[in-house]
Amino acid sequence: KYFGLIAIIISLVIASIFFTFQFNVSKSLKVHLYKEAKAFFSEIVIVRKWIAQHGGVYVPLDKTTGVNPYLAEIKGIKSKIFCDGKEFVLKNPSLVTRELSESPFRTDQVRYKMTSLDPINPNNAPDKFEKSALEQFERGVSEVSTLEKRDDVDYFRYMAPLVTDEACLTCHAQQGYTIGDIRGGISVTVHAEDLMLEIKRAQIFMVIAGIGVLS
Repeated sequence: KYFGLIAIIISLVIASIFFTFQFNVSKSLKVHLYKEAKAFFSEIVIVRKWIAQHGGVYVPLDKTTGVNPYLAEIKGIKSKIFCDGKEFVLKNPSLVTRELSESPFRTDQVRYKMTSLDPINPNNAPDKFEKSALEQFERGVSEVSTLEKRDDVDYFRYMAPLVTDEACLTCHAQQGYTIGDIRGGISVTVHAEDLMLEIKRAQIFMVIAGIGVLS
């Protein structure tokens, strides 16, 4: 009985060590996804601020770019200009964010989107995760993240709010926003399938190693 009790205690100690190790491995991989998504969010915000500070950017009008009807309705904004006989259309931060996210040159590894509970463009309406995050931002939450599976593929989703500053009011003052208001957020979706497979492999390795030690 004495030796049997010792064996049980040793088994429990070894099992707890393997469980702790596996937990830390899983946690570190998820932290990696979180940092990656947050880094993308920060870069997008910098690009958006640069565009907003310059009042938007004009690009040549061609088959892939049209006049933004939502900008055309805002007083004081020239949604279309002519220069050297060529026609140019205005791209604001929201439109640039969406077009970059949907660019055919992008891979499926990272996607991002600007959205709000009251979007000017209905194409920017939030999905279920984004709507929940936006509602939490209004209650003071600073960021939201989760693992999500779609079509049997794992994704890590991260979202943080966008705070209204002076440059934002050019387009959004008509919606009643003032400086300091949360007017929406940017969601970042990172393809997590590879890292989730690493976690599963680590779990299998830990189980096999644990069985080997206990036997």
